[in-house]
Amino acid sequence: QVSEWMPQELSNTAWSFARLKFQDGPLLTAIAAQALLKITEFASLNIANTAWAFYVLSETSHTADVLSVGVPHFLGIADHSVGTEWVDLVGVAESQTFSLFPGRDDLFRQFELQIFRPALEHLVLLLDPMVDRVDSMRKLKIFVDEHQLPHLGMHYTGRALTALGWHVALDSEPWVAAARMEAWAAQGLSIGTEVRTERIVAWVAATLCVRDLRVEIPGRLLHAGVPPEANEEAQGLLQPTFRHLSRDDHAERAALLIVVAALFHAGPIGTSQLAEVSGSLRLYVSHFPCISCLAVLGQFKRLLPELA
Repeated sequence: QVSEWMPQELSNTAWSFARLKFQDGPLLTAIAAQALLKITEFASLNIANTAWAFYVLSETSHTADVLSVGVPHFLGIADHSVGTEWVDLVGVAESQTFSLFPGRDDLFRQFELQIFRPALEHLVLLLDPMVDRVDSMRKLKIFVDEHQLPHLGMHYTGRALTALGWHVALDSEPWVAAARMEAWAAQGLSIGTEVRTERIVAWVAATLCVRDLRVEIPGRLLHAGVPPEANEEAQGLLQPTFRHLSRDDHAERAALLIVVAALFHAGPIGTSQLAEVSGSLRLYVSHFPCISCLAVLGQFKRLLPELA
C-alpha cells in the first residue's frame, strides 16, 4: 500500500519513473497525495527528487502541490541540503508555470546566497591573471566537493557564462541552428533521457589572428575525449575539476583544447602569446556545461582575453 511507504520510498519511486520517462497516472497521484501528507517527514533530497520527478513527467498539478508545501519545509532544513538538491529544486521552481507558491522568492534568494554567488566568486577568480590559477582551481574544487555541486542549472549557468566573459548566443542565430542540426545528426540513436558525458557533443568554429598568423577552424564536432593533438602543455592550461570521476574528457574541454592546439601547431606560439590572439570563436554544446566545464571556459577566457 502506497499509504505505508516511507518518504524515501515515495520520492525514489517517482524519481525512477521520471528517469525512465514511465507514466503511471494512478500511482503518481497516490504518491503525490502521500507526499503532501508526509512532507514534514521528507528530507531535502526527498523534496527535490519528488518535485523534479513530477516536473519531468509533466505532472503540472502534482508539481505545483509539492512546491507549495515542499519549498517552505525545504527552506527550514536548508542547512542540511547539498548543491544537487538546491539546483534540482530551483530548476523546477524557475518554470513560469509555477510562478506563485509560498517561499519561491526565498528559495531563489537563499540559493544565490548559499550556492550561486560563492560558486561564481570562485569561477570569476580564474579570469584574473594576477591570481594564481592553480590555487583558484584548488579552492573551487574544495567548494564543489563540500557542496556536492555538479552544475548550476540552465538559467544560472547562463548567468555564470556571462560573468566569465562569454556571450550567450540567441537560438535564432543561423550558426546556432546549423550547429544544433549537426550535433543532433551526430548523436543519432544515442539520444535518450539520461544525460551522460558520452552523449554530449560540442561544435566549435574559430577565426584566430596573432601577429602575422591566421588560423581557421571551419567547424568541427567533438565528442567526449581528449583530442590526440592536444599536448600536455595545452591540457595543463585548461584544467578540469575532479569529483568522484575525471572530467577531463568533456566535449566542451575537447573543443577548446582543439583551439589551443591549433594555435600551438600554427607557428612559434607559446602560452605567453595567447593573450595576443584576436578574432572570434563560436561554441555550441548539446547540454549546458557542468561546473568543471565552466571552470575550463573561464581559464580559456583568461588565456585569450581578446578573442570574441
